[in-house]
Amino acid sequence: MQTLAERRKELKLSQAALGAKVGVDGMTVSRWERGESLPQRRYWNKLEEVTGLSISAVIAPAKRKAA
Repeated sequence: MQTLAERRKELKLSQAALGAKVGVDGMTVSRWERGESLPQRRYWNKLEEVTGLSISAVIAPAKRKAA
C-alpha cells in the first residue's frame, strides 16, 4: 500500500502544496505522514480527491505507530 508521503512525492507536491490543496498547512500534512495525527473527517474527501489514495492508506501509519 502506497503511503501519503510516497504519493505526495510522486505527484511532485511539497507538504505545503498538498496542504493548500486540502485546506491545511504543511505541518499538518507532515504530522499525517509521520502518523502523529489523523486527518479530520472534513478533509477526507479532498485528500482522497487530490492524492487518489483511500483514507485507509493515509491513516495506516498512525495505526501502526499506536500499536
